[in-house]
Amino acid sequence: MKPLTTFGGLKKGQKFTVISNCNSHNYPLNVPLTLERDGLPGSTQMDQCAGTRYNTLDIRDVVLIDSSITELKAKIEDLHKEEAKLIRKIKLCEEFGVTTFDDRVLDVYEALRVASSAKSNKEKAIIIKEQLFDK
Repeated sequence: MKPLTTFGGLKKGQKFTVISNCNSHNYPLNVPLTLERDGLPGSTQMDQCAGTRYNTLDIRDVVLIDSSITELKAKIEDLHKEEAKLIRKIKLCEEFGVTTFDDRVLDVYEALRVASSAKSNKEKAIIIKEQLFDK
């Protein structure tokens, strides 16, 4: 694996492992870790990039871990879900004739949509409560 020269371009969620300890950090060696935030351009050191209990990590101590096909498929599935959410939000804005999206309106709209199949007001109230408050 090619050595990294900067944390720049690394993204939250990328997997890495620490292979050495050139600056007395307390990250575990040879254990898969996940970046908890994006790397800063040009930065060769990063604080608490995989948890708050760790010290500053030097780029010389890091190698990226390749993603498995299962992880790549999961990322695609997550992207599809996010795309579907965004499309639903856009359609709702267009339907209501608004230019600013409000998550609360979507929550109420979805609760009403699901509750519309209920037969009694009691069933509707339970469905709406579950949709809005039991997430």
